[in-house]
Amino acid sequence: MCELKYWIALSCTPGIGSRFFFHLVERLGSPEKVWHADEDCLRAALEARPGLVEQLLRWRAHTDPDSLVRRLQSLGMHAVAYNDPHYPRLLKQTSTPPPVLYYVGSLPGEQDVCVSVVGTRKPTQYGSTCATEIAAALAQAGFWVVSGMAIGIDSCAHRAALDVGGRTVAVLGSGPDVIYPRQNRALYGRITRAGAVVSEYYPGTPPLRTRFPARNRIVSGMSVATVIVQAGKKSGALHTARFASEQGRSVYVVPGDIHCHASVGSNRLLYDGATPVISVDQLIEDISATLDAWQIPRPSPVADLDSRRPSLAAPGNNSSKVLFAVQQGNATVNAIARAAQMDVSDVLVELVLLELEGKVIRNAAGAFEATFF
Repeated sequence: MCELKYWIALSCTPGIGSRFFFHLVERLGSPEKVWHADEDCLRAALEARPGLVEQLLRWRAHTDPDSLVRRLQSLGMHAVAYNDPHYPRLLKQTSTPPPVLYYVGSLPGEQDVCVSVVGTRKPTQYGSTCATEIAAALAQAGFWVVSGMAIGIDSCAHRAALDVGGRTVAVLGSGPDVIYPRQNRALYGRITRAGAVVSEYYPGTPPLRTRFPARNRIVSGMSVATVIVQAGKKSGALHTARFASEQGRSVYVVPGDIHCHASVGSNRLLYDGATPVISVDQLIEDISATLDAWQIPRPSPVADLDSRRPSLAAPGNNSSKVLFAVQQGNATVNAIARAAQMDVSDVLVELVLLELEGKVIRNAAGAFEATFF
């Protein structure tokens, strides 16, 4: 813990980033030596960045590394540094790994293998169904499913993995204690009990838009392969695919309707050479072949839990329409009715039934959330 506090304090320095963190450590020997280095040593190490030296000096002047660790512990959060053997091994092999990962829950172990499943925040029913089937099959085959806990495909992937008794990791673009989007509070709790919520940002860091592209490199970096299930023309999932390619990881894409806006970006990936997902079984076989080529042991399948798989109702079923609308972040009855294209009275009936089944909950403000408990 004595050494970790310097990893945390230095990595929290505004503007330092992964690149300059490791540059300084390489030049001066360790985060502790960087933290205690005099101004001349810092200027010599960062000769082309005098402004960054000033920022580091100001940060050191009013930052107590011990207090950062105490606050982390008081929140029930954990931190793992790059030099720790528990740091995700595939992420460590990337060009810009986070110096420190903060997390809640349990990280994948040395023998665990991750596959990321990501996509648009506004999927079609087809996209949600594919994400659910793929993530559930991967989880049952023993893979950890990694995604970004966003509304849409990400949430479908996490829930599907959990519903079959699998393990999942959510990578946030905020501190690990900042639940975003807020309607995923129930999902956040489930993930921390059967996996981990991780972030490179210290607790309390808000979810600014500029932080999400950087988090996508962690999603792909932790994974042996990335599966894109629907991505629009400017979807963040395209960033994840690009990072995966740059990291030397396989990219698989679910083919989509050429007339569907949610599939414009993912179909472009296929045109540019990504591997199409032609079946779930073939996907798992291909990923397993990659593990064999990399001499990584295949994961052990979880127990047969087919009876616990989420049952996907027919697209025309009212219950399915309402549940799908809630999954997309529609929280009020009127919003759910508009999204499901149903009468409010019919929606109310379905919501009552879904509450009784434990598939949705109503919070203190009267808003609805999907739970899949």
